[in-house]
Amino acid sequence: MFNTRSLSTGVITAVLALMVAMPSVALAQETTPVVPPVAAAPLASLDTMPVQVQVWLEAEPGATVMIVGSGLPTDTPLPATVRLPIPDGAQLIWAGEIGGAGPESDVQVAATIVDVPGGKAVEFTVSQYRVFQYEAYVAPPVTQGDRITTAFDWTQSLPFASLSVAWRVPAGTEDLQLSPDAPGSPQTNEVGERLYTLATVAPTVGDVLTFSASYARAGAVTSGGGIDPLTIVLILLAIAVLVLLVVVATQRSRAPVDIDE
Repeated sequence: MFNTRSLSTGVITAVLALMVAMPSVALAQETTPVVPPVAAAPLASLDTMPVQVQVWLEAEPGATVMIVGSGLPTDTPLPATVRLPIPDGAQLIWAGEIGGAGPESDVQVAATIVDVPGGKAVEFTVSQYRVFQYEAYVAPPVTQGDRITTAFDWTQSLPFASLSVAWRVPAGTEDLQLSPDAPGSPQTNEVGERLYTLATVAPTVGDVLTFSASYARAGAVTSGGGIDPLTIVLILLAIAVLVLLVVVATQRSRAPVDIDE
């Protein structure tokens, strides 16, 4: 079962299992009180911490949502200012602290996108919890023929220990192609969504990683894979009508001609 927004519960030990939580982003429909930034909170380092990314395909019609989360060591004093990388062109939706007891315990905070030496980052201050995340629209899906593709570049704008990326794939899809590919089997929830977790990597600042996912709707005919069943039915129906017309015409030509004597 996939939980609500929270990527994890508790402190940083749970951050290692962020993707297992499978959050359901509430996007604009759900509001939580926005906590204003705390003045002069020191910038915390994530050098030794993992960062988790979940890419939720079709989170909304025609939209892809990226969820990026991490945490602070348990001995980090609060409040603290944190930064997480964000892809160029992404639209920030939500940022805040994760309370671990459902969305009602999460704390939305004021956030901004800032320039850092390696690229761009989301910056905000946490004052209650050491687990945090942001959510953003990124890389809208592109439809070409019978396939739907989402691709984005991740620029490693800040140093941290490791990066784990997972794709959340809608139910009713097939012929999934991921780049890089995901090892192992996906997790599946009660509505048929699947979570594919890629191998963890450790990029350095300045690295640019490209990720893409492509799939077809279940039952759709892939390119070069044959004729749509409805098309076949229509063709057969047209042939039957044509044969019937030929038979009727032939019978009329053979009918005896009445001759008045």
